[in-house]
Amino acid sequence: MTWLAMIPMLFGVTAPTPAPSPAVHPQHLSTAQFAIEERVGYLRVRMFKHDLEAALAASHGLESVSLEPTATADSLFLEYFVDRYEVHLEGVAVRPTLISSGEDIETDEGEERVWWVLLEYNSATPIRTLELRARILFEWFEDQRNVVRVLHAASEQQHTIYFAAPDDEWAKLTFP
Repeated sequence: MTWLAMIPMLFGVTAPTPAPSPAVHPQHLSTAQFAIEERVGYLRVRMFKHDLEAALAASHGLESVSLEPTATADSLFLEYFVDRYEVHLEGVAVRPTLISSGEDIETDEGEERVWWVLLEYNSATPIRTLELRARILFEWFEDQRNVVRVLHAASEQQHTIYFAAPDDEWAKLTFP
């Protein structure tokens, strides 16, 4: 042990313990699963809660937003979301219905909190084509990535689509 390391023991003093730093996630990422069953698509999206709260506050001209699973928060989210997560089923733009939302209870203490939403998209006909553009949080982070895993139940086809800021491309999938 060095002389400097012994000073606290000799004089009965200890260095102050630094406060824990807030959780910081090294990447900006949302993940989603899009399950298509005949005429209905269910989209479950997960994103970092703090990032989403900042984006919602800015897009609505508010000082801050604290996400809770309430009708007010869901309304703020949906207004922000539909302009940045565009879905066309059978060539028709479809607006989702927000089914539920909440904080991921699997997040460990000290980790960045994750917010999820479950949305439903309805089609007048069986879904054979999906066009999707996922640009959520692109205006905030130049390294934002949005990953969408699609499962078409009738054909059992699975696809993974990757969207990276600042690209503004559409993905188009066709199912038998």
